[in-house]
Amino acid sequence: MPIATTPRKSLEEFGSFVEQLSGVRSLDKAMTVQTEFVKRAYETSVAESQKICELHNRLAKQTLDPFKGLTGKSACDARQALRFTQDRLGAN
Repeated sequence: MPIATTPRKSLEEFGSFVEQLSGVRSLDKAMTVQTEFVKRAYETSVAESQKICELHNRLAKQTLDPFKGLTGKSACDARQALRFTQDRLGAN
């Protein structure tokens, strides 16, 4: 769902909740309507949080992808430089 539609959907769900709540005639029914609304709001919040987490993970991977080869290459280059230096020192 696009981000722009999230506030609209949230307002529509709240409006529906207010309509349902205004139509109840007992405390028991009011508690049921409120509990269902809060449960749906919580589930929506958790789902949105998971989407945001996935987006952050993707962004982090995309940001770090260009640097993937640098670590292994640097370590390999460092080992080669060390061997070269040891060979040169051992030859003298």
